[in-house]
Amino acid sequence: MKNILKTIAKISLIFVVGFGLGTGAIYSVYKHLTNIPTQEEIQDVENISKGLPEIEREAVSLSRNSAVQVLSISPDTGLLANTSGTYFKADGRYFVVTVMHGIVGPCELTRIAADDEFYDCVQFVRGDAIIDYAIIEIEEIESRKPMKLSRALPKNQQWKSVLSAQNKIFYTGFPNGLGPLTFSGQVIGYNDFDSLYVNSYAWGGSSGSGVFSYDGKYVGCILCLLMCLFIRITESSYGK
Repeated sequence: MKNILKTIAKISLIFVVGFGLGTGAIYSVYKHLTNIPTQEEIQDVENISKGLPEIEREAVSLSRNSAVQVLSISPDTGLLANTSGTYFKADGRYFVVTVMHGIVGPCELTRIAADDEFYDCVQFVRGDAIIDYAIIEIEEIESRKPMKLSRALPKNQQWKSVLSAQNKIFYTGFPNGLGPLTFSGQVIGYNDFDSLYVNSYAWGGSSGSGVFSYDGKYVGCILCLLMCLFIRITESSYGK
């Protein structure tokens, strides 16, 4: 009888220990799963690969923080144009530079979107349909860090290095209304019309995206989609 009781006691102890270990394992798995980053954490503009050199991480951070979506409605057709833009600060005011072909309506029918919030157009500051750029004054976007144009634009001989063949670039935009999506590429050429050719990826809605060199210098914005990207050099337009 004593042997039977001892056997039952051992079995009970093994069961209790096994149950405890199993419960602990389940709890450990549950705790691990519940510590998975949220969608917001993954999509955060500062969630940038640590595998990049620090100088490139800073360039990508600048690109992602200053990228916004530009929405403009035509008063005639009611159609919505969706393009990208770059948020910047100058003289204590806030602006977005984008492409003119994405502005199909007046200021009151134009909005800037960032982080699921919409910001009013204050006024159209400047625009040129031939060069294809537009500058819009907007309200401050508190969740974003604006590009400081005076610091970001290349100066004098820096342009030669920034526009050199195979120089690495980054841009962030909202193709097809998705994003922000961040792309990389390389400079592959320059033409006589102060425009730059870049080998990268883009599709509808990417127009207006700000392009930054690997060291954070603002090169220009995407104008149209060809076999490569066609980027307008910005110095003569609004860099002065």
